[in-house]
Amino acid sequence: MPYLTIKENFKYNSNTELNKRMLIMRTITLKTDDAFFDHVTLFARNLNLTKSELIRRSIKEYENFIKNQALKDQVRKASFRVKNYNYKLATEFENTLDDGLGDA
Repeated sequence: MPYLTIKENFKYNSNTELNKRMLIMRTITLKTDDAFFDHVTLFARNLNLTKSELIRRSIKEYENFIKNQALKDQVRKASFRVKNYNYKLATEFENTLDDGLGDA
């Protein structure tokens, strides 16, 4: 099972007041088995990307996928509610077709 750790890399800039440290990048370390590492390495190489760029893009793409799934689920639920409402309305309308016509 892969493990993630986050490490901060800082750049010190003596030109800033109080010598504040400025955040440049953060590092995420992924521990995994050799087969997965080789797979990611080969996949990145075939796409002419660094492993870091491949993983960044993959995470963004997965986030978009999750958001799209949630949106589809919302649309599906709304569609079901509309379908049920339309069925109820049509049934009520059907029941009114015979109202008062028997006496004519």
